[in-house]
Amino acid sequence: MRYRQSTVGKLEKVSLRLGFGLLVSLLLLVFFAVAGYWVTYKVIRGEVLKVDYHFMRLVSRAYDHEIFLLRVIKASSQLEYKPVFNPASYVVNSASQGNVRIYEGQASQLPLTFQAAVPADILSRNTRVLDQQLHLGNALTNVYGDFWSGSTFQSPQMFVFDLMSDYAFAVPAFSNETTMAHAGQRYFSQVLHEVRQAALQIPPRSSDLIVRWRPSHRYLGGKGTQILGYISGRSEALGWEQEGPPRELVAATLLDWEEFDTAGVRIEK
Repeated sequence: MRYRQSTVGKLEKVSLRLGFGLLVSLLLLVFFAVAGYWVTYKVIRGEVLKVDYHFMRLVSRAYDHEIFLLRVIKASSQLEYKPVFNPASYVVNSASQGNVRIYEGQASQLPLTFQAAVPADILSRNTRVLDQQLHLGNALTNVYGDFWSGSTFQSPQMFVFDLMSDYAFAVPAFSNETTMAHAGQRYFSQVLHEVRQAALQIPPRSSDLIVRWRPSHRYLGGKGTQILGYISGRSEALGWEQEGPPRELVAATLLDWEEFDTAGVRIEK
């Protein structure tokens, strides 16, 4: 009997030890499971917050660009922001590129420059076309400077052009071809060609007033990529030169992806 009692006692002690070890193992399993879940949740939550943050910045910046493009189209159609001045007196440089003559002008109200492209054959027949083109370029540059002056982000590159002819504007003006080539970047006519080709894939209509967006592309050359946003509008101005800039123009901006890695605030306009 004593032998049996001692054997039962030993088995009882072993059973208690195994039960205690199993309980500890179960508690450790629960602890590590909860800790793993908590760590995973924190990591995923942090990544989700980063995605939400960058997405909201993208939406915010896209909204700024859309409001700006609508203002540009309104200004070009109603000829707002156009003080009386002699457009030719603000020309600081001009050069020929292919079939167009590109003029670099100084804005009348802000320290900004713009470029205006005019078909060379039209200039030889009608000199008033140049004054009208410079007048419009000056007005659009003033709209550009007034809008983006309240933003801590770098102002975007803007284009206003016709899809079917060589009339075009660029604000701000591009550097000369030699400087751009050394920097690995494209100059005015090259970037304009890329932008025009992208807009032609989904041509805008002046009747819908909708900003369209195209996928990211290296429009400016170099390492950075940009998203193209554009809209079309029709001018109802009287006294428009028959051979001058077309009544229906496309306004476009390049939204740079690198903006989302820098600090900035959205402007309220």
